[in-house]
Amino acid sequence: MKTATVVCVFIVCFLIGDVHSECLDSMGNTKTDGMGTYLGEDGCNTCFCRGDFSVCTKMMCIPGHKRCMGSDGRIHSSGDSFKSADGCNTCGCRDGFIMCTERACLNGCLDSTSGTFHQVGESFPSSDGCNTCVCSTGNQISCTEMACLAG
Repeated sequence: MKTATVVCVFIVCFLIGDVHSECLDSMGNTKTDGMGTYLGEDGCNTCFCRGDFSVCTKMMCIPGHKRCMGSDGRIHSSGDSFKSADGCNTCGCRDGFIMCTERACLNGCLDSTSGTFHQVGESFPSSDGCNTCVCSTGNQISCTEMACLAG
């Protein structure tokens, strides 16, 4: 049997080692050393794998309220909604499971002023005639904000 040590820094405690011979996430998937953080078997605490041990936070968790880890590595509580990795669809966390809408997403930006569609990375003149805009990932238009001379 492996021994476990609890190390606390301020109000966050870490369990160094546990009784498992492998690292398992909240979905029962095996994790290996160096794979980054994941939700532990309890669906609440965040862990990482070191050797054959899960090293986890030991937060007080509400029973039955499992959390979710998004594709960006952020932890979401049950009931939270957030943008999916495509920047277009919306996801929600429900008791440890992530559910997302599956809309067809445009890979570009619609300039509402001119009605023109622009590809990601494409730059185009702003409607004020002196600034420049660019279409970014996530269908976001960003423009320079220089003062323009009245002409």
